[in-house]
Amino acid sequence: MNEETVFANKIRKLLNQNLTLKSDQVERLRAAREQALTHQRTAQPALAMTVSDRVTAVLGGGPGFVSQMAMAVLFLVVGLIGITYWNNTQRVADIEEIDAALLTSDLPIDAYLDKGFDAWLKRSSP
Repeated sequence: MNEETVFANKIRKLLNQNLTLKSDQVERLRAAREQALTHQRTAQPALAMTVSDRVTAVLGGGPGFVSQMAMAVLFLVVGLIGITYWNNTQRVADIEEIDAALLTSDLPIDAYLDKGFDAWLKRSSP
């Protein structure tokens, strides 16, 4: 038993020690208790929890399945972010390399803009 249950039992015992009730009082208390229980709201599970429980059951998951799925999704997102970062870094490096080659070349920029220059490069490259 947890501490709250033990504490509640101690209080109940102390309250009931010298308690003497007449039969009509006991009957009224029982009727009041039943009436309170009928008016008590039953908690409805949230729709999201119901759906996730059904998905977990369909996929064959156990108690730790949801946390395992959350970790898998987290790793997937981190992986995708890493791949995107690496791809962008490579693209920037390629553009920098092309710009550096263009700027260190002896040819003027107008030669690169000439349409015949591209054909000359294709013919003269080994």
